[in-house]
Amino acid sequence: MAKRDRSKKFWFIPKRANVHQMLAFLHGMIEKNYDGTTWNPQKQDNLNLELKKLGATKDGEKIAPQGMRTLLASVHYLGFVYLDTTTEPTRIRITEAGYQFYNMHKNDLRVIEKLTKSLTINSSPSVYHQMKKLQITNPIILPHCEDIFVFPFRVVLSMLLKLEYLDKEEIALYVFHTSSMSEIDFRVQEIINFRKLGALDRENLINQYKKTDVGNITLTQAASSSYFMQFCEGTGVIERNSIYVDNSDKAIDSIKIKSQFRQDVVKVLSQFKGIHPYDFKDNLLLWIDYIGSMGKLYPPVDFKLKNSSLREVYIEVFQHKDIIYTNVLAFLGEDCFPVFIDEEYEVRIYLFDQAQHVGEFKFKGNENGVLDVGDFIKLDCTANAENSLLELEDEIRLHSKVTTFTSTMLPKLRLLNKKLGIDKINDKSLRGAYYEYLFYRLLSILKSKNMIDDIFWNGKIGKYNLPIQAPGGKQGTPDIIFIKDGIHYILELTTIKSKSGQHSAELSSVPDHIRLYSKQFRNIKIRGIFCAPEIHERNHNVMKAILFGEGIEFISIKDSEFLDILCVENAMLLGQKLEVLFT
Repeated sequence: MAKRDRSKKFWFIPKRANVHQMLAFLHGMIEKNYDGTTWNPQKQDNLNLELKKLGATKDGEKIAPQGMRTLLASVHYLGFVYLDTTTEPTRIRITEAGYQFYNMHKNDLRVIEKLTKSLTINSSPSVYHQMKKLQITNPIILPHCEDIFVFPFRVVLSMLLKLEYLDKEEIALYVFHTSSMSEIDFRVQEIINFRKLGALDRENLINQYKKTDVGNITLTQAASSSYFMQFCEGTGVIERNSIYVDNSDKAIDSIKIKSQFRQDVVKVLSQFKGIHPYDFKDNLLLWIDYIGSMGKLYPPVDFKLKNSSLREVYIEVFQHKDIIYTNVLAFLGEDCFPVFIDEEYEVRIYLFDQAQHVGEFKFKGNENGVLDVGDFIKLDCTANAENSLLELEDEIRLHSKVTTFTSTMLPKLRLLNKKLGIDKINDKSLRGAYYEYLFYRLLSILKSKNMIDDIFWNGKIGKYNLPIQAPGGKQGTPDIIFIKDGIHYILELTTIKSKSGQHSAELSSVPDHIRLYSKQFRNIKIRGIFCAPEIHERNHNVMKAILFGEGIEFISIKDSEFLDILCVENAMLLGQKLEVLFT
């Protein structure tokens, strides 16, 4: 039976946290030159053998494959290595932090018979460094954990300063459910209240918790709370002991700050005061740039670029000669991208429609930073770039005739191809989306002139300021709805010219879009318009017959003829022409 989905609203902790084994894993990778190579089960087994040779296993023998996977998860978790899923096939890589960790201890790594605490490396300043930086959630654990934004070790250090110790049950029941740094005091109070419970009430609460999926993971079966305590112990500033608490008659594992490190912990928390977790989403390389770098103590922050130039501009942001961000900013547009505080970046600006380099500048990353690229453009690019009705009409007519794109769009697409290797010139979906977008902009001008009542486009502007088509298919939405004199006109558009092409792509979806819209708005008069470069009577008759039974008026019209109707002098004449069209 398939397992039901478990909650992701608590901290994810890998179920292995042995510092000595982490070092042995890195030793095997370096010895076998696996850094940057394809990751596969055979290499995992080879590293297992390296652990056995070092005696870095419980009984001196190879560990089970699942044990190797959890060991990989632990070094992955702390940012010592990562599986680079941005390549095909996936490659395993050691980070700067991973090499720092290994080099610090490689001379102390000895062959032993088996894991024995008195003979193994059980803590490391490198683990302390990584635990201070660790954030939940992040792209590596995103499949297991979501909507949590905390620095887990700093949460625990803050609680330990207030509570002196945290036991295994308190960690599972309260600490692991802390979803933001602002909840720390609330969770501390919960733990104080928990410690006031009578022994029987405490036991009942714990037993009920253990019966839940979360309780089973965190406190019962290979309890993740125990592994988290081992991660904390691996920093060298935390000690782990069994203690007897006032409301329990059994010894419970607990952690506390070592007395000689208490002042250091206070300084650490002060150092990171005001630093907030960052939503990395699924940006693996950004996460590794943070967690895997020794020089980056703080996560990135969002930096905003604005464009006051009233021209579309293509933006490239560089750091250390590497492009870290590209986008197209629309007229008066803006966008955010991640930067690291006090690190230097360079921005290069191009006019998108001319592929012309027009400016550049440098800046340092800072929180809540905002810069206007318009201030750095060297040419006079402030002329209003809004198209007139006539310009849009001409662009639609020309776009309808060409096989790819007009001279308006081609320079933009060639720039994307040259700079980023993104080839959109022969993209039929983009060609259709641009066609929709042009009609939307033309109808928007008619609205601004009070010639129509309203206009809605179900497409959108996407990455690089390129349009995206309205969702297609039988269950899709109409391309465009415009309202005139209380009548809703459903405008379905295609750049396809051939009869067979229109038949396969539009014949069922166009009537369905109109019919579904009419069912949604039963008390409104609806008319359907199919507009294309060429109209084929047989296709039109089929679509009209489908909608006739629904009582919906429908016409098919060539785009050149439809433009003649739209581009008239006033609202009254437009209304008259639309009425004639449906007579």
